[in-house]
Amino acid sequence: EDEPLGTAGALRLVPDLEGPFLVMNGDVLTNLDYAALMREHAQRGAALTVAMHAQRVQIDLGVIDTDGERIVAYHEKPALDYEVSMGIYAYSERALAQLPPEGPCQFPELVALLLEAGEEVGAYRSDAEWFDIGTPGEHQRAVDAFTQTPELFGA
Repeated sequence: EDEPLGTAGALRLVPDLEGPFLVMNGDVLTNLDYAALMREHAQRGAALTVAMHAQRVQIDLGVIDTDGERIVAYHEKPALDYEVSMGIYAYSERALAQLPPEGPCQFPELVALLLEAGEEVGAYRSDAEWFDIGTPGEHQRAVDAFTQTPELFGA
């Protein structure tokens, strides 16, 4: 890239991309079944399929719900459950067609463009081992898991 094109826009630089194809972030350690992801993507006929993982987020503070100036609930250090992107995506050529012709485009922007165009964006839920190793804490968790059970990751 001569200028940053974003997590989706950079795909415009890859010559002869023909679908379906797999894209993943470089800071991921997982034993996701990629073939199963691609099969489900093809069966659904989605323009894009996002691999997702359940993630619990612990809040270390009391969380307050209000109605104007009145407290209506107090939650002491709640744990919130989310489905998060694993940074692994199955693309169809239709997804590439929605990229702006130039300039940066981040992945969430591409998802919004696809939804606005009426395209299906599929959800592939997985309970595979998965680590986003882009932070020191998660990197250490991944190193520990890989050291303890390398066979889970094909080593």
